[in-house]
Amino acid sequence: MHEKESAIMDVLDADEETEEESEGNAEVEDAEAEEAVDDENEDDGEDESEANEADDDESEEPVYTVKIRGEEVQVTQSELIKGYSREKDYTAKTDEVAEMRRTVEAEKARYAEQLNTVLQTAQQIDPILAEGSQIDWGKLAQEDPYEYTMKRPAYEQRIAQLNRMAQERDRLIKEQNAAHKNREEEALIAAKPEWADPEKGAAEMRAVRENLVKQYGFKPEEVATISNHKFALVADDARKYHELLAKQKEVRGKKTTPEPTKSVKPGGKTGPSKADAAMKRKAKNGSLDDKVAYIESKL
Repeated sequence: MHEKESAIMDVLDADEETEEESEGNAEVEDAEAEEAVDDENEDDGEDESEANEADDDESEEPVYTVKIRGEEVQVTQSELIKGYSREKDYTAKTDEVAEMRRTVEAEKARYAEQLNTVLQTAQQIDPILAEGSQIDWGKLAQEDPYEYTMKRPAYEQRIAQLNRMAQERDRLIKEQNAAHKNREEEALIAAKPEWADPEKGAAEMRAVRENLVKQYGFKPEEVATISNHKFALVADDARKYHELLAKQKEVRGKKTTPEPTKSVKPGGKTGPSKADAAMKRKAKNGSLDDKVAYIESKL
């Protein structure tokens, strides 16, 4: 018998032995299953009592009031512990994902830089490109068609490779810029959660840009896009500072405005004279004639 046939027979024999063993094991498993059912019936009463005891223990757990999404909710101590464990696990996974994302972005940035280096030095390091850039291909095609057909395809192939590399570099740079923008937006929203509302966030950023143009001389196109969240926070503080100064100036202007003077008719009295004041004092402390004289002066 050949070796291949012997190997096949061994496999078949092994399959038959496996079937016999499985049949024997099935009979044993049936017997064990019947015994297990009897044991389970005996243990049902014990399990129910243990469950009741566990429920009693849970009912005696301390209850705490916590605020979730602005709403107060009562939770037990075990629920607090579970929630804390889930939060820690979520935080760890989030940190792991963030680290993986940073690693991938760093690799993309490194590859894009390598592509850019190759593109910038291609004509210096590649003899086909160096020679091809110096050839007048139209003239060569007329004067030496054979040499043209030998050199032109290789040169065009190199140019096509460079174009693909340039496209890949541009794609990676675009992805990096988008990832950077997303990170900065997330950091800005984390610092100013109220800006998460699209309308409010857009209005606040518009006010920030207008203040930069008005107070610091930026050109509108220079601050049309603020990609650094730290700069945005500083610019927002500067805007609030200038708004505060404007309000203080307005309040001071209202306080220092002189009250309008009362107009005096020609020949009218502008106020009590010294003589009038003396007569008033004399009428107050003097005789009845003095009082009468004071009254007559006022008529």
